[in-house]
Amino acid sequence: MGEVVLFVMLFGLIGDPVEHSVSPVMHRVAFEETGIDGFYGAFNVEKGELEEAILNGQKDGFTGFNITIPHKEDVIEYCTELDETAEKAEAVNTIKYTEKDIIGYNTDIVGVRRALNEEIDLDKMDLDVVVAGAGGAAKSVITALKQNTNKFIILNRTKSKAKKLSEGLDVESSYGSLDGLEDALRDRDVDLLVNATPVGMHPKTDESILSKDELSDKGSFVVFDLVYNPVETKLLKNAREAGLKTVEGLGMLVYQGAASFEIWTGLNAPVEAMKKAVEEELK
Repeated sequence: MGEVVLFVMLFGLIGDPVEHSVSPVMHRVAFEETGIDGFYGAFNVEKGELEEAILNGQKDGFTGFNITIPHKEDVIEYCTELDETAEKAEAVNTIKYTEKDIIGYNTDIVGVRRALNEEIDLDKMDLDVVVAGAGGAAKSVITALKQNTNKFIILNRTKSKAKKLSEGLDVESSYGSLDGLEDALRDRDVDLLVNATPVGMHPKTDESILSKDELSDKGSFVVFDLVYNPVETKLLKNAREAGLKTVEGLGMLVYQGAASFEIWTGLNAPVEAMKKAVEEELK
């Protein structure tokens, strides 16, 4: 009797850090719900190790990876092909291996839109948006919201990076230092503030880009934090206590993960089961 070979589909998350991630739990539930024999691991990969990790993934038989901070822009160099979503955002959060190619996608775009649409009807809005951050996550947010935005204000710790992102847009935008965030909210009517930085992410859960006092008396706007661990970040708690509407990063995580799953497998993602698994894990 010949040797029996079991075929397991391999997936994973590449980033630095990844210890906080609940993506493995989310995708394992998706495998169970759809009957896929799959493995999803979280791999801590530093900047100098990215090329080796991407190329080895192809050699080792992985179907694909999710890509997170700080690699969403740098990974483009190692993709042989970019989906339209990745081209528009100039950032990749999902790669799929084929026999010859490494294809880059951006499912953060659909994640942003679906998460926000649960609270506000984007297609009926003309937004003034303040984005904290200027990396791959910020690019995805801007790409997702372009069609519904009057103006972006991009603020980043490194002002030159905010300037570069702002000047590359084909919509009205301005830029500045993250230190000017409170002033940006005070000086104009803002509809949406998005935190696209890792500030407040586990384990540094006491950090926030704004305090409750800094959020108070600035008008009525929505605060959307892409950080999902913890579910209610310090920023969202401060915003809620200041009387502002908030949107958690959990929705974006689930929706972008579901879109990645569908790219990799061609199957409909079990979104509700994935969301429930993440909520239970984060408790």
